[in-house]
Amino acid sequence: MDYRNNYYSTNNKYLAYTLSFLGFKFMKFTDENDKLVYSFKRTPEFQKICDEVHKMKKENYFND
Repeated sequence: MDYRNNYYSTNNKYLAYTLSFLGFKFMKFTDENDKLVYSFKRTPEFQKICDEVHKMKKENYFND
């Protein structure tokens, strides 16, 4: 089983806390470079919300 497909990981603290605020729990790890990684269980609901958050960020970024 390939766990990379079952989990979404990010180094972005603000994205992790945004997704956490929206109801998704994360786990914290350190990677091989000793950087903090936030990991979420990848579900269809999570993926939909994550895509929407990225879309909102992109739209907001280009509208400044």
